[in-house]
Amino acid sequence: MEDINIHSKMFQFRALLAVVAIILAVVTFVYPDHSVVRTYARAILSLLISLVVGSYAFDRFRDKKWLAGSAYALVTVLNLIVLIQIVFPNIYF
Repeated sequence: MEDINIHSKMFQFRALLAVVAIILAVVTFVYPDHSVVRTYARAILSLLISLVVGSYAFDRFRDKKWLAGSAYALVTVLNLIVLIQIVFPNIYF
């Protein structure tokens, strides 16, 4: 297993996004189903997850680990499709 450098900028970026994602996940459980705040929180949460997984995909492609990078990129694209469905609920894929 590789050493985790907690002082690197990418680790700090991912840690910050993870904390924000946890806060947004709590918000989605607190507010009622058809609340505007919950809709925006779900959309932002989906976008943050796409950013984190996309950064992992970029790292894997840079390290020439094509299978892992492709899997992370696929998850990122699927999560962005979910984001589009949250923001525009009348569009069906």
